Amino acid sequence: MILVHPIMQVFFIAMAAVAFILGSQRFRSNHLGHQTRFNWKGHVYVGRIAIVGLILGTVAGIAITPHYFEYTPPVLSHGLLGLVSISFFLVGAVTGYILDKHRKKRKILPLIHGTANTVALILTLNQIKSGYALYISFVGGG
Repeated sequence: MILVHPIMQVFFIAMAAVAFILGSQRFRSNHLGHQTRFNWKGHVYVGRIAIVGLILGTVAGIAITPHYFEYTPPVLSHGLLGLVSISFFLVGAVTGYILDKHRKKRKILPLIHGTANTVALILTLNQIKSGYALYISFVGGG
């Protein structure tokens, strides 16, 4: 059971990376003046799955923690960083919803959306390192 959380999170982090790559095309067009093709539907589809999956995975990780770990500083910092990333993903989800439902040319809201999701992605990438260390300590390898 303990492996379900990290396997799912790595999958959803990979999806978030794909959404980031797709979204970077819009950033390049809006803010760098590049002529790019933005795959709006693909970005929204992958981004929704990634955000919902990462939020649910974080909640699940927090829920299973008492069954496998004591609340040591590494466990607490991993969980707290997960909660911080959820706040950024929620900003990304709300702004993404607005951008998708009320389509028009914008500069600032897409920038807020992209920044929040980029920060969340960076935080979740850090979670891989701390989560791996927790797993190794759990199985007795460290």
